[in-house]
Amino acid sequence: MKKIIVSVVMLLVINLLPAQIDTVLQVEQYKIKLSEKAGKLEVSVSESQLDSAENLLFEGQYGENYSAETSFNYPFSKFTQKKNEKNCKRTYGFAHNEGFSIGFANLASKNLDNIGNADGAVLRLSSFDLDITPIGFSISLSKKHCWFFSGSLGVRYAQYQSDLNTAFRKVNHNTVQVEAPEGMNYKRSRIATWAITIPLMFEWQTKAGHYNFYISGGAIAAVNFYAASKVKYKDDCGKKQTEKCGYGMNTNPLLVDAKIAIGYGDVGIYARYGLISLFRKDRGPDVIPVALGIVWNW
Repeated sequence: MKKIIVSVVMLLVINLLPAQIDTVLQVEQYKIKLSEKAGKLEVSVSESQLDSAENLLFEGQYGENYSAETSFNYPFSKFTQKKNEKNCKRTYGFAHNEGFSIGFANLASKNLDNIGNADGAVLRLSSFDLDITPIGFSISLSKKHCWFFSGSLGVRYAQYQSDLNTAFRKVNHNTVQVEAPEGMNYKRSRIATWAITIPLMFEWQTKAGHYNFYISGGAIAAVNFYAASKVKYKDDCGKKQTEKCGYGMNTNPLLVDAKIAIGYGDVGIYARYGLISLFRKDRGPDVIPVALGIVWNW
């Protein structure tokens, strides 16, 4: 139905632009209003039903060498505005918040001088994390520049793989990285976490060729709801064994990260820096999560 409404609006714009207009059309629950002001055609589309307030969906202005449109679908849809004036075209899109990302993840000291080799957290470089953010909204902060504020909701899985034949275990209620028992060789040792993420970001973007170039930065709140440590090895008989070393692992229930991202079109790269230690104070290594990876937005 929305496509039909947009088509009707465009036909009216094309056919009625030269005339003096002050017209209201009702198409099912949609009301289309056309008027002329200062030599420009003004068009608005709203959802209007009996015993209910009008919900503005679209506004546009059209004149010689000029056009501007605004779609209102807040809070669940994108906010889009387009402008074309004297051969100078600029497109305002949407914030790059919803999408999927994968990156190299690790644990580091707060000053970042020991990434993957911090005291009590020696990890392999193959450690990684995955983020999926299916829900989000964005708000345009300026009509003159491409500034946006966005918020979203997602899920993150992080896997930190121990190095040097060690594993994360609870010892006297503390999480420590300990060596494997004598004669045992871990084929795999890792601590994994699951978290609900709530990114709050500011973004600037500009038109560059066929797509938009963007830079964004902000904070991500992460609520940890699962953490576990596990090792895999072969026993004396050569049989594969899996041992779960513990759950919870004294991880902080709430984490906050700083994030920056840069991209072109729907693809970008990001860096993330933890502002809070992964483990509770005096209950595990004093290390922060960090990550560097790529993101695909939709």
